[in-house]
Amino acid sequence: MNSPLLSVCLITYNHADYIRDAIEGVLMQQASFPWELIIADDCSTDGTRNIVEEYANRYPRLIRLILQKTNVGAARNWMDLITGVTSKYLAYCEGDDYWTDPRKLQKQVDFLEGNPDYGLCYTRARQFDAVKGEYESGCFGRPFQSRNEILLSNLIPSLTIVARTDLYHRYIDEVKPQTRDWGMGDYPGWLWFAFNSRIHCMADITGTYRVAANGASHTLNRGRRYQFNVSAFNVADYFARKHCTESEYERFLEKRYLWLYLVAVRGNIPSGWEYAKRLQRLKHLGWKARLAVLLFHQFGLGRVVSGASGIFSRDGYARNAAGGLR
Repeated sequence: MNSPLLSVCLITYNHADYIRDAIEGVLMQQASFPWELIIADDCSTDGTRNIVEEYANRYPRLIRLILQKTNVGAARNWMDLITGVTSKYLAYCEGDDYWTDPRKLQKQVDFLEGNPDYGLCYTRARQFDAVKGEYESGCFGRPFQSRNEILLSNLIPSLTIVARTDLYHRYIDEVKPQTRDWGMGDYPGWLWFAFNSRIHCMADITGTYRVAANGASHTLNRGRRYQFNVSAFNVADYFARKHCTESEYERFLEKRYLWLYLVAVRGNIPSGWEYAKRLQRLKHLGWKARLAVLLFHQFGLGRVVSGASGIFSRDGYARNAAGGLR
């Protein structure tokens, strides 16, 4: 096989029920350029390793394996995989997701080849609820409109990306995400691309993202969801501090603090009232944020609001709302 132009990077751990779908979604790709599939298995114990070895034996010139001897965790498993990629482009998929468009790679590589100022291309994906056994309404993946938008939420489905490998390696060298306790692996990378390159979103739906029952971002456990949102804030805050102007950073903090406070209120999480205090300390707090917290407080939506008593009281709101208008 000629040197691959693109490497599909697939990480897996105990995905025996799903890994065949993930691999078959890659193998069905119709592309005019050489590509390879690298699968990194994190010492699975449910038969996943046997399945990936079966495929590697069937497609020895196409599939390479990284087989961890012990369970090293998703972050280390990904880092061991990505740092060894030498092709011009890389694509990403996890063992419980899968691609549905056989022209996915061709369309994305064609775009990047014709637009050298873009470093990352992604598409939309359908979401499958693994608990209910049905697709959710709508799709995951919104058009990339501004850097400020991605600072507020991750709008990029990881399973749909194709990126320039040299830029991704630069991100690792500069940010060293493996040394940071961020609790998520994809979002920091997309933020780095947003501030160091250009990002393109295709309207195509090219894959299916499984929403697992124990996934941190979709779990029914409100405490875990709150901690996931705190982690997302910490990641975004790192990039906002580096790249935003003072006024942009203030607006970023207002929206992120407000969201964390409201998530805490809904989940009755006592530590969340700290974000109400942080909101109050901002120099130019908008009236919408003040009104939102006031309404949550007045209607008693959750015990956590008791911690905000006096911070966003009626009197305090009346004194400060006018000054917060903008």
